[in-house]
Amino acid sequence: MRLFNTFLGYLSLTLFTLSATASQGPIPYEAKFQAEWDRGWFPITVEAKRSLKPDSDGRWQLNFEVNSSLADLREHSSLELIDNQLVPQNYVYKTSGLLSKEKREQVFHWDKKKVWGGHEKKFWDYELPVGAQDSLSYQEQLRLDLINNKTELSYPVIYKHKLKTYEFEIIGETQLETPNGKIKTIEVKQRINKYNDLNTRIWFAVDYGYILVKISQKRPKGGGQTITLYEAKVGGKTLKAFTD
Repeated sequence: MRLFNTFLGYLSLTLFTLSATASQGPIPYEAKFQAEWDRGWFPITVEAKRSLKPDSDGRWQLNFEVNSSLADLREHSSLELIDNQLVPQNYVYKTSGLLSKEKREQVFHWDKKKVWGGHEKKFWDYELPVGAQDSLSYQEQLRLDLINNKTELSYPVIYKHKLKTYEFEIIGETQLETPNGKIKTIEVKQRINKYNDLNTRIWFAVDYGYILVKISQKRPKGGGQTITLYEAKVGGKTLKAFTD
């Protein structure tokens, strides 16, 4: 059970969906994914949903959820967009079901350069750096940076009560076969450092708002996971990727 709960956490951290163009800002979207987790015994498959919608206050609400027979996972991030930089305001993580229940909340006090840990009821020790992201928003910021042709893809990320740095590099363009035919993608690799020991590669669909179509992760000692897009609606387009 604990291993499966860990899988849900990895899934939420590594599932990248893209929703906008740099010139227009975020575009509302809805996407469905399938994830297969292999730990050497038998694969576990779950479905995930993700959406981005504006609210009446001008903020963007980013939601991610996983439903399975063993556990449910919900994540929510409230964001502001300033000069194509996503600025997180509030982040909530919650699990429920047969596995251990957990809830975490982060409130970003940019005026104080501090993060309030709602579940711990205190400010965390470190200073909040410029450009800091939560565990969902850095994924959207990566997309915006790819659209802007940036090559320095490094993000300070607030994960639980820790401040980590996630770094990526562009591998190049490639063609992937989908039910929509061949689509042009950009392949990105996450750099291995003290915060990450997984071999992670991600493919983004260039002509479909740079939405993610596939992510592959492999562990140093074997096993890993594969996440594939089932269907996405973004920018007036519908993309069905790997539906088998």
